[in-house]
Formats: sequence, structure tokens, C-alpha cells
Amino acid sequence: MACELCLLEKKTKWYFENNEFVILECDTCKIPMVVWKQHGANPPHEVLYDMQSKAKELFGINITFRMLMRKLPEHFHFHVNLK
Repeated sequence: MACELCLLEKKTKWYFENNEFVILECDTCKIPMVVWKQHGANPPHEVLYDMQSKAKELFGINITFRMLMRKLPEHFHFHVNLK
């Protein structure tokens, strides 16, 4: 079975994309989600920092992150909790 996050389709709004990650609206929760473009559960610290920094730039410094990957634990992603 192919990884749903590796095969990202543009079904929802995409806020940002670069070579390392994409920030898009989660099609389940309808809140922003940050997805690492590489398949794996442990991105380098500098990539994680860039992901969180870009999310704060887009949605404000008072956001929080839900780092629990329940549905797809083998592909790193996290949700952005807007306040």
C-alpha cells in the first residue's frame, strides 16, 4: 500500500511548499498540517525548525503544534492548532 502522505494530492488548500515540506489544509480536520516530503518519522532538527518557523510566519506566533501522528506514524507530519 502506498503512503498517502508521499502521494499528496492537491485536494485542499496549500499554504506553502518548498523542497523539504508542504503546509496544507488537512482534509480530515480542516486545519493546517505540515508534511515532510521524505518518507520517514524523524526529520533532521533543522528541517523541523524550518517547518515550525514557516508555520508561525503564516499563522502567527501564538499557534501550537500537535505532534502526535496517529493515522500515519511512519511519515512525519504535524497539525497546527490555531488560537
